Amino acid sequence: IAMPVLDGPAMIRKLREIKPGLIIIGSSGTLSTDQKRNMDALGLQATLQKPYTPETLLRTLHTLLAPGAT
Repeated sequence: IAMPVLDGPAMIRKLREIKPGLIIIGSSGTLSTDQKRNMDALGLQATLQKPYTPETLLRTLHTLLAPGAT
């Protein structure tokens, strides 16, 4: 969400301009309910709250990348 130069929402919008169907997973350590709702409105396929485990990341990737998932 908070990054130098471009914040998360601006980065997502830019990525969508470049490749509209891109699968995007958001990640933040300080995501409020309103921020999550705003990120979801940008078309994120998943949001991971930090800290998350490698297993959680792998499960999310598997779910999103499985044939027919998107």
